[in-house]
Amino acid sequence: MMQRTSSFVRLLVRLVLPLVWFESIARVADQPGPESTIFRVLFLGGVLAAAVAGQPVCERGRRWRLPWPGVMLVVTSLVAGGFYYVTQHTVAAWVLTLTGWVLALWLYDVLIVRRSRVIRVSIATALASITAGATVALALLESRFSEEEFFVALAGLSMAGGWMLTLRAYQGLSRLVVTHHVDEEAVDLGALATWSARLRQGGLRLAIKRRWVAASLGLSVLVAMVALVRAYQQSFFPVPPAPYPGISAEQPVLCGQIAPAGQTYTGQEVFAQMLALVEAHPQKGPPEYGMLALGSGDPAWIELFRTSLLAEMSAGRFTEPANSVKIGQWYAAQRVYYYVHMRERYPELFSSDEDAAIQTWFASINQRTLTVEWVDWLYALALAYWPAGPYENQENGAGLLALLAATGLGDPALVEAGQQYLDQRPRGWEGRTRNSDDTYYYQSEWVTNAYFQALRDGTIPAEEVRQSFEWLLLQMVPDGRPVSYNNPYPITREGALALGATLLNDPRYLWAAGRTAMSEARFFDFIVAQPGVNEALPLIAQSPTEGSCLIYGDTGTPIRVGPLAPDKIVFRDSWEQDATYVMLNLRFTGWHRYKATNTITLAYYQGDLIADQLEAHYVPWLPRGRSLLRDKRIPREHVSGLVVRQSGINAVQALLSGIGSRWAQDPPFFAEVDQFTTDEQCTVSTTSLADWRGWDHHRTIRFCVGEPTLIVDEAQGARGDEAALMWNLATLGTHQAGRIRLTEHAELVLIPLDRARIEHDGPQRIMVQSNGPTLRSVAVLLTGSWVGATVDPGPDNAATSVRITGTAGTLELPTFAKALVSP
Repeated sequence: MMQRTSSFVRLLVRLVLPLVWFESIARVADQPGPESTIFRVLFLGGVLAAAVAGQPVCERGRRWRLPWPGVMLVVTSLVAGGFYYVTQHTVAAWVLTLTGWVLALWLYDVLIVRRSRVIRVSIATALASITAGATVALALLESRFSEEEFFVALAGLSMAGGWMLTLRAYQGLSRLVVTHHVDEEAVDLGALATWSARLRQGGLRLAIKRRWVAASLGLSVLVAMVALVRAYQQSFFPVPPAPYPGISAEQPVLCGQIAPAGQTYTGQEVFAQMLALVEAHPQKGPPEYGMLALGSGDPAWIELFRTSLLAEMSAGRFTEPANSVKIGQWYAAQRVYYYVHMRERYPELFSSDEDAAIQTWFASINQRTLTVEWVDWLYALALAYWPAGPYENQENGAGLLALLAATGLGDPALVEAGQQYLDQRPRGWEGRTRNSDDTYYYQSEWVTNAYFQALRDGTIPAEEVRQSFEWLLLQMVPDGRPVSYNNPYPITREGALALGATLLNDPRYLWAAGRTAMSEARFFDFIVAQPGVNEALPLIAQSPTEGSCLIYGDTGTPIRVGPLAPDKIVFRDSWEQDATYVMLNLRFTGWHRYKATNTITLAYYQGDLIADQLEAHYVPWLPRGRSLLRDKRIPREHVSGLVVRQSGINAVQALLSGIGSRWAQDPPFFAEVDQFTTDEQCTVSTTSLADWRGWDHHRTIRFCVGEPTLIVDEAQGARGDEAALMWNLATLGTHQAGRIRLTEHAELVLIPLDRARIEHDGPQRIMVQSNGPTLRSVAVLLTGSWVGATVDPGPDNAATSVRITGTAGTLELPTFAKALVSP
């Protein structure tokens, strides 16, 4: 009796373990919740019940009988698969996943007959990987590979582990219900035994050759993997909407004109401030010492450059295996640049032996750069090219090889290989005008590498150079604070802007560098060295006069340029430090994808008001090159725009694995620009998302000098779907009845319509939640003298127009009029 009780306890543990596994992962991933637990209980219970009820029976040799419940499940699987292919309905996704798990359990029964324990474990591991992999693959295809790859892999591991534990539960339950044994001890199940036997009578008899089954399964997996990789590679090249009238490759921006800022700077002032910021760097290296030495001529900086470079040479920096991070090629290129310029300025700086040792070091760096490592194969698989070793992102490898070729400091034996790499496709300013990743952070790195490549070619293509620096200039916040989106580190870019001024002799870029360098809104009180900026410019810096701008840009990957596509709309009313500024992001493309389509990246007035929620920390259990929370790791709900409820196989994967969000993470690649009009007084834009999981979204922004900013959202989905508008605040604003006090100088008033409701989704996140298939909302950003104004949405909260009344006056602004919003 005691032994039987112990056997039942072990069986009960087996039955509970799959649920405990999933619940534990959900808690580690901070995704616990009673709704998820209920779904997991029903799913696991359904899998075990269906698997036991239809378990195939080996009658003799290769002859198997699939009981009628099993036949019904196979038919159900085929019907669910067809229905899901047509509709992507979540219920069909659950049925398809459940039946897939059951079929894998039965396949295990067929394949392990008269196999050794090692073979049985291998078969179970393979089937767990295939079962979880099938769900992951379908989710990736459905979401257009928008989920971060490592998180997808973790979800797959979670489900694979869950299936393995479910297999153990299935074996124990099958032994009890089908054979009436628990650990070889007979059990009398009474009516349950009779019911089980009747249910399993009859069925479909099959002759199964396990060798053919294994071969067919392996071939199917191989074909599926090839198709999946191909689809992944193609996902980097979506077809963008047609360019807005007036936009072209030669003129990728449309801007209004405003008055220049009153403040000016001299080239000497800007350069002196930049040197002071470089000097303040707490971890200076050879590039910083080199810039300080070239800029000041101070013997102390000259000697520090010499000793620091020799120390790095002795340590063999940048010659060791890169592992998962190859940005060392970027750092190495800066050493080459400053070594060459310091030797030109100070020919006696190094002894002949030291020069020879440094050149040997650079030759070793050259060898490492052209060494293919494991991480290169990961990039190559994604980007569809044969790896050569140079780091493709931001063209860091090309910049280093170009400098080594231009200066003759590379390995003589590798000169031809380096030249072949650089000549195999147009790069730098010959190939594009910007880095294709969606972040301000990378553009400055890319333009410096383009500059390095231009030094090799000896040509500076003025128009391409101008466009690459315009992209930086036109997004600049008027008070010079960092423009940080996608990458969470708010680093200013005065160095790159000063490089643009140097190359083009443009006082606007010098002014932007000066405003940024002297900004009181800096996040860091230091900057890194900027190659190409070695002396003060004899210019008087003057502010730009470009106002609000519609910006298009290159798409594609680091090795292949894609077509021109919508990028940003920047609203600004002046270049003074107390200006109002709003940035609307229009895309979700590039290697470092960022889920920001049709979202407000930043709203600013005397400080950040609305801003993406970015977390500048590393996940310790991920490889270093993938551990920073950036790019696709940033959830859609951390940006300010439309979110829709997760559905289909992605909802199944998120709920079951415990890794994922309740909100879909696959926004459309581009927002379409329906209208953009701008003059000295007002700028109006309407941008659209089409058919995102059944939802269409139109966002209209009315931005006028000296007036509140109006943001009108209209979204329409299918009945039963759920959506919301997220507002991520840069401050811990107080909230009362839809009025959020952001700072003493700004308020945000939210007016939900169509029975939508306002909810908190964290300390700095407010959302307008839909209550049906329509979601409409009006947001009014009150700044300056308009703070405290009343906002009247009209009778019955219809908000066909809003009346704003305050000490600055009264405005009647149209919202959902037929012509939308016009100046």
